[in-house]
Amino acid sequence: MNVTEHLIVEGGPERGRSLAVAPEGVRLGRSTRNDYSLSDNSLSRFHCRFYFETDGTLWVADLGSSNGTLVNGEAVQECRLKIGDMVVIGNTEIRVINAGGAAAADAGAKAGEGQRAALPGTGLPLPDAAPAAVDLGLRPEPKSAQGLRGSPFRAMLLGLLVLMAILALIPWGRRWLQARKAARDPVEIALAEPPAPIEVRYEKVEATTSNIFRYALDIQNNTLRVHLDDLAANRHIPREKRVDPELLRSLARAVASKGFFELQAEYRGSATNAYDTYDLSVTLGRQTLRVRVINLVEPDAFKAVREAVEVFANNELGLQALSLPPEELTSKARDSVALGKRLYEAREVRPGNLYDAIRAFQEGEWYLETVTAKPDFYAEAVSSRQECERQLQKRYDDLWFQAERAGKLRDWKESGDYLRVIQELIPDRSDERNKNASRKLLDVERRLSAEVRP
Repeated sequence: MNVTEHLIVEGGPERGRSLAVAPEGVRLGRSTRNDYSLSDNSLSRFHCRFYFETDGTLWVADLGSSNGTLVNGEAVQECRLKIGDMVVIGNTEIRVINAGGAAAADAGAKAGEGQRAALPGTGLPLPDAAPAAVDLGLRPEPKSAQGLRGSPFRAMLLGLLVLMAILALIPWGRRWLQARKAARDPVEIALAEPPAPIEVRYEKVEATTSNIFRYALDIQNNTLRVHLDDLAANRHIPREKRVDPELLRSLARAVASKGFFELQAEYRGSATNAYDTYDLSVTLGRQTLRVRVINLVEPDAFKAVREAVEVFANNELGLQALSLPPEELTSKARDSVALGKRLYEAREVRPGNLYDAIRAFQEGEWYLETVTAKPDFYAEAVSSRQECERQLQKRYDDLWFQAERAGKLRDWKESGDYLRVIQELIPDRSDERNKNASRKLLDVERRLSAEVRP
């Protein structure tokens, strides 16, 4: 097929190469599965797509690339192009030399001759209440209606008929937009469909002659489940949480850009004294792939997706410490508890030290949460944290009382001083006690300003 050239590469490894955009569009990137594979290591596997809209105009769309797609120096997700525009992807600069898609539009028109009218790009027939059936008043009128010519009544009637036709087309229009988007990016349209944008099943097993460590993860129906087994440490930890669908959509977008679905089903190596296996299954929209890596270095795309899934789960469930051995967790906990004690002893030096001591004791408890045999200082850490919390609440109550008393006496400066101490005592702005002090301080400062005005 003789296709007109539309683009020319003006910069990058393939400078001088000309590219033609077929009527159905073309996809660019490093992967040989693209319509045009470019030897630019800074490109994503599937970087961007050039295509024609139904009106024959040329457009470019970014496909979730790592480095983005720029048009005339500005990052875009989707952008209409004109002759002379410069599109930059990675280290490749592409100039638009022909932005017309008339041939594609003509082909579509010929294909539709003799058939029932359809929404562009979908093959879906227009509904019975299509605008073509609306009488816009262009035919000769009967004498009985000529008296209405130019009247407000006729204008209102025509407007109502057009509105009804548009409303009738709304469901079909939505289907057309979805079909058009699917043609550009099947993964993105799949992410917009319920119930969940992504499903993951993942199991990691690290086995030696002395221990078996197993990490199993499941994401399904907006629920995250993790189960950890560490035989040597005698740890068996289950976790479960409902996850915000928007966070799962963000994870899905990250996974979609890693090239996971280009991998083989299995990568197998050999080892004599260990058995390490990764088993990862991802369902993204209509695509599902299960990949196993056994006793072998992980492929880059697999490792990127596996790490993204693990980080997501660890952040949601607070499991960052699960991969550490009990000895290291105990050592970190001991350091945190020692810090808490020092801050408690210096609680009179700075109001915030008491709050920071609580955080240090809490960190120590968190490190020891998954350690079965608790060390001897664990009980002391818990009781110290509870005593700090009791003293913090007492100080807050005393300061709040003093601020209220000063306010009733209209001593706004003294009241503001007490409220500022509360803010230092509890620096966490999400804490309700800090919020109460901040709200009251705003009112106190307004009253102080009113007093100094002449």
